[in-house]
Amino acid sequence: MTTILQPPALLCRKLPAFDPSDWSSVAAAFAAGAVCEMQQAWLPAPQAEFRPAGVRIGHDADALWVYAHLRDDDPFNPENVFNAPAYTRGDVFEMFLRPVAQSAYFELHVTPENNVFQLRIPSAEVFATLKLNPALSSTWLLPAPIFDHWTRVDRAACWWEALARVPFAAIAESGGAPAGTSWLFSFSRYDYTRGVKTPVLGSTSPHSVCKFHRQEEWGSLTME
Repeated sequence: MTTILQPPALLCRKLPAFDPSDWSSVAAAFAAGAVCEMQQAWLPAPQAEFRPAGVRIGHDADALWVYAHLRDDDPFNPENVFNAPAYTRGDVFEMFLRPVAQSAYFELHVTPENNVFQLRIPSAEVFATLKLNPALSSTWLLPAPIFDHWTRVDRAACWWEALARVPFAAIAESGGAPAGTSWLFSFSRYDYTRGVKTPVLGSTSPHSVCKFHRQEEWGSLTME
């Protein structure tokens, strides 16, 4: 019998006050939230090299917060240029966010070294035409940072963490109060090992094929 995996549905709770530069404070603030675990749903079983990664979410009055803990035998990414496609060179934590009420969605990357890459994609339908017009992707780059981000790396213990504060105003283009609104989301990763060309991939979405932009399999979150 085949198990049908359902996309995660999360309640995005309001977080207590915390200090984003103090990782103990961060962990305490997110402790009450559920962990959304990454998986490789497109495979019969995870690759031997697949390492666990979990993501928690919350919000304050003005922004969505995302906190990821990623097991990683070799956390690294040599790319240090803003908005360069670092996912082709090393480890990346990736966030997809889209308010249900709009077509545009955002793809935001953070590396262990705290470098970022960010896109605004007009719609899933426009993304589907990318192979016909590869130059389109350059028009989606956001030239100035739209979110705050912090990382912590412990190479000896084989893990790294990413924390992101994404203002509602940067993502929800129609504005309005966040309480009760619903967003689609997906969190994923590129886990590279030095000397190995192909990364090990993972996603919180139960993708039946390994294509992270498949929104029909993204999770949903509702703002408390």
